[in-house]
Amino acid sequence: MFVMGMDIGTTSISGIILDTDQQIIQCSRSLPNNSAIPSSTSGEKLQDPEVIWQLVSRLQAEMTATLAQPLGGIGLTGQMHGILYVDASGRHCSPLYTWQDQRAAEISAGGISFAETLSRRLRTPVAPGYGLATHACNVAQGLVPQEGVGMVTIADYIAMRMTRSAMPVIDPTQAAGVGGYDWRKGAFEQDKLEDAGLDISLLPQILPSGSQVGETPEGVAVFLSIGDNQASFLGSVSAPAESLLLNLGTGGQLSVYVDGYEGDIQGMERRPYPGGGYLWVGASLTGGKAYAVLEQFMRELIHTYTGRDPGSVYDYMESLTAQSAFSPQGSESLRVAAQFLGTRDNPTQRGAITNITMDNLTPANLTHGFIWGMVEELYHFAAALPPEVMQGRTRLIGSGNGLRLNQALRLAAEQQFGLPLQLPKWQEEGAVGAALTAAVGLGIVEHFVQAGRLLES
Repeated sequence: MFVMGMDIGTTSISGIILDTDQQIIQCSRSLPNNSAIPSSTSGEKLQDPEVIWQLVSRLQAEMTATLAQPLGGIGLTGQMHGILYVDASGRHCSPLYTWQDQRAAEISAGGISFAETLSRRLRTPVAPGYGLATHACNVAQGLVPQEGVGMVTIADYIAMRMTRSAMPVIDPTQAAGVGGYDWRKGAFEQDKLEDAGLDISLLPQILPSGSQVGETPEGVAVFLSIGDNQASFLGSVSAPAESLLLNLGTGGQLSVYVDGYEGDIQGMERRPYPGGGYLWVGASLTGGKAYAVLEQFMRELIHTYTGRDPGSVYDYMESLTAQSAFSPQGSESLRVAAQFLGTRDNPTQRGAITNITMDNLTPANLTHGFIWGMVEELYHFAAALPPEVMQGRTRLIGSGNGLRLNQALRLAAEQQFGLPLQLPKWQEEGAVGAALTAAVGLGIVEHFVQAGRLLES
């Protein structure tokens, strides 16, 4: 049986076809997500859903053409938290407001931010960039389209377009990413949302993970999308109870699967795992973008000095770390706090370069400092995990191109976590997780927690 997995990311759109019998990837494709819409509004981050749909359609057609037999099903994932509005026909009537949209962090008429106002009314945190915080901001600014009858994530919108459905639906993993989700009840907190002045009729219907949305015109089953964090975990981790997943790409997360722990973990967010249990997630808003900030700085410095555009200098930065050692614990070591976009708990927090001496401000030390600071922010989440959660965690799994492409980043992770870092055999972890969702939906794999065992073959 062949199943397709599609990952609608912020910067790229990826797809794979998984042969579930041979347990190999039959086909893999990726395209840049060039759907960004320029905006003159501070903090607004938009993408064009129609451009994204065209890119997905292109990938789907190219990959399907490589098969000698029919495709069994399609699973989806994509950037979490963002929302778009759909009309009664199931077509978008707004842009996609991505997870990077920070307008809800702006101070509202009450003297606090839209996100904080909503969080207080719901009595649970809803961070800027989460769909309901963005929606509250849109309500206040009159940006909700009159023809809008529902709001969905971009991955769920793609499922609607694939199946020509007009019914906005969502699974628990994506619903929690939108905000206002009660994990105990497995439902949106509708009463509290109504009290906060939000139109709950716009909320999508929550269905179990692995539910079938419909079929393509060719008769291929399409399954409900899961959150990109959960999909990456599913496509990377073969033994959830033994593992920590460290992801560093455009963003950054530390994810830990837990089944049965009911307490709270400071600084971390409980996210439903498809099929049951939870991921406890510590998320960095900056993540791998911190390294891109440093690359841009070095590129601009070289251009200013030489008058020539050097192009990408990532290889140069890698050579700096390969040629020099870094002792982050030393009293004379340059240190970098990489929270350049703030944190979930404190969006106004900013990064810093500290402990500069007369001798340590060098390009190599600065590069090492950025790398160490990116990992350190995520390691702090692991250090906060209760002993009963950390018990038996003997595997550190790394995902994301940041870790795959940067040896110094991998070494920093091993040093800080005290475990050898293992990289999944497949690079497109999110798309693989989406394909495994289709495998569960089709009954090829019995349960989501067991699906990862395919990765060990």
